[in-house]
Amino acid sequence: MRFQPPAPPAPPRSAADTARLDRQLDMAAWGLFFVWIGLFFLNHFPWSWCMVGIGVIFLGEAAIRSARDLPVSGVSVAFGILFMGGGLWELTRPPWPLVPTLFVLFGLAMVWRAATGSFRQRR
Repeated sequence: MRFQPPAPPAPPRSAADTARLDRQLDMAAWGLFFVWIGLFFLNHFPWSWCMVGIGVIFLGEAAIRSARDLPVSGVSVAFGILFMGGGLWELTRPPWPLVPTLFVLFGLAMVWRAATGSFRQRR
């Protein structure tokens, strides 16, 4: 095996290239969302699998954005975790209904932060 020198760093992207990539990722994620919902209704998957799929789409987009040095929405990551956790919770069928309680608490926290203005401003 021969030594391969490291590849030179990629040139910085222009603002137009970054905006184009941002739109492409956004469009691809929405497309996957609608395909997944369509497959869910056509094949009558259980709700738990629908939720897991939506969580994978949210978290997958966030992972790609992070890898491409694009801004990642914390709300998108939170929803991905919430949907995936909810679906996995329903699949494992634990004896107590924790996920509905978490949905309510998460929603109340969002409403509280919006009503009191206690959220962090973007820089």
